[in-house]
Amino acid sequence: MASLSRARIDVREKLDCIEPYRDLQAWECLSAVDVARLKGIAYLLPRSVEDVAAKKFDVIMLTLQLSKLNGAADAGRPQASVIALAKRLEKKTVIPLVKTRLDTLREVQTADFWQNCTVFRLERVRNELRDLMHLLEEDRKGRKFVIDIDDITTGTPGASDPPRRASCHLSGALDRLPGQPHRQRHAQEDTAP
Repeated sequence: MASLSRARIDVREKLDCIEPYRDLQAWECLSAVDVARLKGIAYLLPRSVEDVAAKKFDVIMLTLQLSKLNGAADAGRPQASVIALAKRLEKKTVIPLVKTRLDTLREVQTADFWQNCTVFRLERVRNELRDLMHLLEEDRKGRKFVIDIDDITTGTPGASDPPRRASCHLSGALDRLPGQPHRQRHAQEDTAP
């Protein structure tokens, strides 16, 4: 509660609920009424982790909304992405939050939805499904990718010049290796005479 700034309009509207809980002693013994009040203002609390998956979904949905507003007919890729995401989420109905949004997940998979969709319907879908996207990111965390790169060297054995590493063209991949000096070292090796 201490992190909630009074400068925010939405916080000022709920100050009567927030102020008592700024004191740590108020948290020692919470009644059912206190818990209900806290649940009512929980959306004001900052999230500890930035939800990148939700932002990516926002971009897809906003692309669809812009194509509707501009009258562009070529929205096939973002539309296919939304349908694929909905199909993947529909498989996770054991999660209560997904179960509550099941109707929307099924709705976006129908041809009727896409033929009759409006900017407002797309915005409703964006608002209802964006909080589910982190569930799909958790699937990706279990995947492991192995990149096997053979270094190509030039030079003759025993020569005084050390061999050079060939250019790799995996932008950023080598920079993520733990314990390695980042881009500057790789750039120097690639441009050495």
